Amino acid sequence: TPTPAAAGCLNAQGGVSGRRLGPVLLGRRRAAQREVMLGAQLLTRFGMDKYCVTGGGLFRIGYPTARINRTIGRSLRRAVANRVVIALTCSPRFNVSGIVPSQTSGSTARQRLRGERRFQIGRNTWLVAGAPRPVGRAQSGVMRLVKIQRGRVREVGIGDRRLARGDRKQLKRYLKTWQALGF
Repeated sequence: TPTPAAAGCLNAQGGVSGRRLGPVLLGRRRAAQREVMLGAQLLTRFGMDKYCVTGGGLFRIGYPTARINRTIGRSLRRAVANRVVIALTCSPRFNVSGIVPSQTSGSTARQRLRGERRFQIGRNTWLVAGAPRPVGRAQSGVMRLVKIQRGRVREVGIGDRRLARGDRKQLKRYLKTWQALGF
């Protein structure tokens, strides 16, 4: 049972399992995802839903935005329309590859995510593991995401690889979109 201070917050925890991070499933329709989160306090802004988490922190779930849709083909746009394409959290109740927000240093995160690609966006360093390499077409699967600021892990999450297209510029645009919606 949630404590009174946590009333209305998401009472879950976990790590990555396939296309899932805790209660969030990449590719799930927005209405179905909101139903899974039923009872958790919802704030929404453009392409992102935000939930508080029992024990502290937030859970953010992203859906395709106009900015993302402009950069992907029509068939992929139809495939991801109104579906979960990213899940990020700053809650210490969730982890990606054993990396826990605010409890893991940036150097430890880099050791745990082998083969990651790094991106500097503003004052944040993003580590992306499982990002597609350039091959000329979208690759399905999951990217593991870690956002580091001032040497500490601030957020962890998962994202839909197809939206990165194996293109460094497109992957950076994808990360910038969600960072801008950090509300």
